[in-house]
Amino acid sequence: MGLHFYVMRDDDNRVVSISSNPQEGHDEVLPAGHPEVVRLVVGDSASAEGTSSQVNLMHTDHKMVRIIEDLIDILVKKEVINYTDLPEVVTNKLSHRRQMRQGDNTLQILDEDDII
Repeated sequence: MGLHFYVMRDDDNRVVSISSNPQEGHDEVLPAGHPEVVRLVVGDSASAEGTSSQVNLMHTDHKMVRIIEDLIDILVKKEVINYTDLPEVVTNKLSHRRQMRQGDNTLQILDEDDII
């Protein structure tokens, strides 16, 4: 299956949330280019042209965030940078995301078919 998302629908059967990983309440799988996924990601006024690439970009952005987090961890462990040298807003976000990942082991930066 190509790029897809797990979706959650509201009582009116509208897609109200998407996830790249299975989560509670996200019981349906739709392809990234599905009109309801596109509408949620880029808004109701988006034209059909270019929306698939925007969804793909959003998916890779999610992976890039995790890669950057891991890179920061490596640089700190190797003492190339000090965690305390980062701006407070950055350390707060990193700490928050680290806590969320510890509570949710479903987050992953690579798909099974990704190659390093």
